[in-house]
Amino acid sequence: MHAQISLTPKRVVIQASSKAGELRVSNGSGVVQEIKVTSEFGYPVFDRYGEMTFRNGLAGPEVAISTKNWVEDSALDSVLSIFPRQFLLDPGSTQVVRLFVDRRFDPPEGLYWSRIRIESYEHNTEPQTELATSGVGTKVAFRVHQSLPVYYQHGSVKTKVDLVEQVIESTDEQVFLRTLFRRGGNSPFMGKVTTRISGPKGDTPLEITQTFYCYSEDWLVTELPNEFEPTGAWDIGYRFTPSVFDRRTGEMIPTDVFEVRQTLNPEQE
Repeated sequence: MHAQISLTPKRVVIQASSKAGELRVSNGSGVVQEIKVTSEFGYPVFDRYGEMTFRNGLAGPEVAISTKNWVEDSALDSVLSIFPRQFLLDPGSTQVVRLFVDRRFDPPEGLYWSRIRIESYEHNTEPQTELATSGVGTKVAFRVHQSLPVYYQHGSVKTKVDLVEQVIESTDEQVFLRTLFRRGGNSPFMGKVTTRISGPKGDTPLEITQTFYCYSEDWLVTELPNEFEPTGAWDIGYRFTPSVFDRRTGEMIPTDVFEVRQTLNPEQE
């Protein structure tokens, strides 16, 4: 189903100097839309197979104790105000939604976040699906939900990751390097990581670059060439290039590169 409204920008970045941000909601449909805006803390999580799921709400029992506190401390919902939260939007028009962080909010330096959830449906309709039981049915409209992240950047932002586990797994057709990282620093890792693998006999190094996000504990899954033979001790290096928000433009720019290295011997697993 096509979205009834469009949102710009695709993420809202609020700086500590202003504690305010804006979201523009535009109605590209031919009817009046009813809009509701709410905030909901959440973040992506990648499992050992590289599949992404979205964890909503604060950290639950499935989140490691070592990461639970900073995940909860990163939530922005309790200090975030939205205006207006509900409004009607005429066809072809745009509404500016303003986001405000409580001016009393003075946390340690770091990156804090939430998500903005935008719900839209045609005005003067029942926003649900009903089955007609007689010759006259109820006019219905579908609720369309969209969401985007909102970040609050306070002071200096520094991210790092710690390697928790790495394993090479082979199937009849594919070979995978699966690596579990735990976020450190005062910001999630968002950026690129280049995995460089050198073999035990001076084999030609293999380099693979991927986009990676680590908000809590996340798996990086690297598919290796079919001819890769996981025997002997392999030197594996991960070169991380994090991106941070530029204070002036709000765009993400690369920052200080760091590396994590560890030897892996698949025969001893």
